Amino acid sequence: LRDACKLFVAVRGRVQDGTVTRKGNFYLGRVHKGGLLNDKQLLQAFESAPSVSRRDYAWTFTGFEADPKGEWYFAQLTKYHPEGVVSVVDHERHAEVERIEEDLIIAKSPFVYLPAFSGVVYLHVWNHIQRETFAKRFSEIVVAKQHGFFVLCEVEAIVDLQSFVKRVANLSRIDKISAKVHLPNPLFGPLWKSLRDYVAKRNADTVKLEELGGRNGLRSELPRLVSTTRNGDDDEDCVAIGDAAILMAADGYGSGRITGVIGRSEQAVVIRTAENQLNFKADRESPAVELAHRAHELLVEHSFERELVHENSEK
Repeated sequence: LRDACKLFVAVRGRVQDGTVTRKGNFYLGRVHKGGLLNDKQLLQAFESAPSVSRRDYAWTFTGFEADPKGEWYFAQLTKYHPEGVVSVVDHERHAEVERIEEDLIIAKSPFVYLPAFSGVVYLHVWNHIQRETFAKRFSEIVVAKQHGFFVLCEVEAIVDLQSFVKRVANLSRIDKISAKVHLPNPLFGPLWKSLRDYVAKRNADTVKLEELGGRNGLRSELPRLVSTTRNGDDDEDCVAIGDAAILMAADGYGSGRITGVIGRSEQAVVIRTAENQLNFKADRESPAVELAHRAHELLVEHSFERELVHENSEK
């Protein structure tokens, strides 16, 4: 009992002096700006967002902060109830009563946007703002700011390729590869250069691809492409279009999935790129500058590992 009391006092002390933090999962994505949407309009939405209503809740951006150098921008995707109900104490009757509270905040997902990568890092809030929900509501608010006039906004996952490919390698047969990719900006990767050039040459913004395997399935070299470090002798034009589309989607420029079977089972197994989204744990209440610094580190690390470069640095 004495030890339990000591533990309680120690924990209580850490809570009171602010040293106990609440950790959360932050996910890495890339913002696809289609149509007439650009960074200037995106930032306008962060700073003075409209509200969008979905069922019983409304959504908007709050808490906007900007880096003086323009390297990052911080805000919160905020879910609120236009007419919420809260319980309060009625001192005269010594009872608990309910009171209507307008614009009652339900949950907030802080995020940081980094223009140099078109990258976004955001918090997954259990039961309130799941990562899929964040992507949908983020896009809806940005589009609503422009009144839906010739703009498109999508948040795509940046994928942990090692984890994704390990799952693909477990398939004994690949029956189908499908992907939706869009013209990358501002980065591109050498392994999917031919597909990037094709999208640009066709003057397309988005391309959908589907490959169906024959009796023995599709041939894919994804495990080799991911594990092999590119050197000057590599011929990136030899990458099969299906593999290139998956790699392009995994770098945050679309979405893809692979369907196959494991062992002798004929039951279909579907592996989606978004299921292996890169993430990290951090304090849910991290200051904007700290979250931005961490996000920048991870996006630089990802670009280095995947050998992504900016268009203006391409030789």
